[in-house]
Amino acid sequence: MSSAMLTSNAIASLHSDEKGEFAVQVLTVKPFKETGRYSCTLTDGTTKTKAMTTKTSSLLFKDGDVEDFGVVKILEWTTNEVRGEKVVIMLQAEVVCKSLGEEVGAVAAAVTPAPKVARTEKNSAPSSSSSPPSNAKPIVQRSMTSGSRRVQPISSLNPYAPSWTIKARVTSKSDMRVFNRKTDGQQAKVFNIELVDEQGTEIQATMWHEVADRCFAQFQVNKVYFISKGTLKPANRQYSQVNNQYELTINERTEIDECMEEASFPVVPTYNLVSFGNLAAQIDGKNSFDVMGVVQTVGELGSVKRKSDGNELFRRDITLVDSESRSVHLTVWNRLATEEPGPELASKMSSGENVVLLAKNLRATSYNGVSISTVARSQLFLNPECSEAAELRTWYEGGGKDAPTVAAGAGLSTALGPGSLQGTKSNLKEMQPEELAPASAAPEFFVMRSTVCRIKPDQPMYYLACPEEGLNYKVVEENGGYWCEANQKRYPNFKRRYIMSFQAMDNHASCWVSTFNEQAEAILGQTADELAELRECDSKRYERTLKEACWRSYNMRFKVKTDEYNGESRRRVVAANVSAVDWAAESKSMLDAIKAM
Repeated sequence: MSSAMLTSNAIASLHSDEKGEFAVQVLTVKPFKETGRYSCTLTDGTTKTKAMTTKTSSLLFKDGDVEDFGVVKILEWTTNEVRGEKVVIMLQAEVVCKSLGEEVGAVAAAVTPAPKVARTEKNSAPSSSSSPPSNAKPIVQRSMTSGSRRVQPISSLNPYAPSWTIKARVTSKSDMRVFNRKTDGQQAKVFNIELVDEQGTEIQATMWHEVADRCFAQFQVNKVYFISKGTLKPANRQYSQVNNQYELTINERTEIDECMEEASFPVVPTYNLVSFGNLAAQIDGKNSFDVMGVVQTVGELGSVKRKSDGNELFRRDITLVDSESRSVHLTVWNRLATEEPGPELASKMSSGENVVLLAKNLRATSYNGVSISTVARSQLFLNPECSEAAELRTWYEGGGKDAPTVAAGAGLSTALGPGSLQGTKSNLKEMQPEELAPASAAPEFFVMRSTVCRIKPDQPMYYLACPEEGLNYKVVEENGGYWCEANQKRYPNFKRRYIMSFQAMDNHASCWVSTFNEQAEAILGQTADELAELRECDSKRYERTLKEACWRSYNMRFKVKTDEYNGESRRRVVAANVSAVDWAAESKSMLDAIKAM
C-alpha cells in the first residue's frame, strides 16, 4: 500500500512538538475504559506510537467518521510520557480517509519508541539528536515566517490547553525590577511585557529570575513574535490592567521565535472610548482609558529630567478635538514621542493632512483643569479603520475644523474652580448620600469650593519617610539609623511627610477629610519638618499656626471611597487636590452658567 497519504517522519515530529499538521494512519482503535475517550496506535509508515483522544477528538471515532486503518490529520496535540514511552494526546484532528483497509508500510508489529529529535536554529527537519531538556533556555529564532507556524488567537488561550502557539506584537515592556524576597531575603528579578494579536486581543506576559535575564534583551517593543509553551493563570488585577482574564508566565520551556513578517501583521485595535466631556471623572483614577480625536496641533520634540534619578524623558505635546468641539491636551512620552507614530504624525500635520488619532491606555491629571498623557503601556493608532473615526473625520471636514472649541477642563481651571463637569457634585451634602456605595465600587471624584474649619492639634500630623527624592516609603528608627522595609534600605536621616485630617464645610454640610503632603502644605503654608520643629519647641505657636489655617476657602477635589474595617463599612474622603480660589475665573464660570440658562 502506498504511503503517499501520510506525512514523512510524522511520529518524530509529533514527539518533538514540531509545528505543523501531520497525516498519520490510525490502528487498533479501542474505547479507553469508561472515560468516553479512545486509545489507538499511530503510524507514519515507518514508525509507530501510542495515542489517546480527548473528549473532543473522540467524536471522530464515536461517530464512525474514522475506523481502523483510517487516516487523520492531527492539527493540535501534546505529548505525555508513560512508563518511559511517549504517548500522543490528540487535541484536534480531522479525517482524511475513513479506512484504507490495511496497514500502510512494512512496520514491525511492536510499537517502538519514537526517536527523540532536536530542532536546529532554522527549524529544519528533525534529526536523531536528543530533544531539548526541560530546562532549555528560550531561544529567539530570527528566521521564522508565518507559513511555518500554525497559530491561534490569544482569546482562545486557557490553562487547560497545553499545546498552543500565538503570534503577537509587543506593545509595551516594563523595566527590570530587582527586589529582595520577604520569604528568604534572596534577590529576585521580574519584568513583564504586553502582547496584542491581529484580532486586537491583549495579554500580559511575565518573566522571573534567570528567564527574565535571558529574555529582557530579546523582547523589543513593536516587534512580532511566535510564543508557545508558556503557563497561563488567572490575571492578578493588582498588577495588571490588561483586559484579559488570564496572564502568561514565560518559563524555561517557553519557545520564543521572532517573526520576520511584521508588515503582514495588521492589528485591529479594540477600544473603550471616554468622551472628552467625561475626562474629569478619570483624574487620579487607577484604571486606564482610551480616547479618539482629530489632531489640531503637534508640538516639537522636547525633554525633561526626572527628579528621582536625573534620567532624560522625551515628550511631545498634541492637541485633540472631538465632535462636541471639546479640546484636550495630550502629552506623549518617550518611545511614542521619538519613534513612530510621533514623527509620522508630525510629518502628516506639516503637510496639512487631517489625522484621527486613537490613543489607548492613558491616564488623566488635573493639569490645566484636565490633561491626558501616555504611560508605558499606551498605544497610538493613526487613522484607525472604524465607524467612530469615519464619523469624526466627516464632522471635522464638514465644518468642525472652523468651529470654536472649549477645553475639556473648562470649569476646572488650574486652580480647580468648581463647574458643571459631568461626574462632579456641587456641594458636600450631595457628596455624602445616606446610602454607602459598596466597598468594591470604584472611587468617585467631586470638585467644589470648601472651607477648612477645624484641624485637631493632637493628631499624628506626619510620619517619617525615606529621604530619597520621589520615595514616600515609611522608615522606622533602628540602631541609630532609619530602616525602610519597602525597599530594604537603611538611611542616616529621614524627612517628614503630612498625613493630616481636617474638617471641611460649605453652606450645605461638613465632613472630615484626610489629606497628604502636598495638599497639607497648601493649607498650612509650611513643610512637615517646619511644623514638627514648632510642635517640639513652641507648642503655643504650633497651635496658633493650625488655628490661622482655618476659615480659609479652597478649591478642592475630593476622592470618595467606601472602606471596610473590622466588618464595618465607612465612607473615606480624601482631598486629592487643594488650591487657592481664582476669584476671577470663578466669576467668569458663574457668568457663563447664567448666559447658558
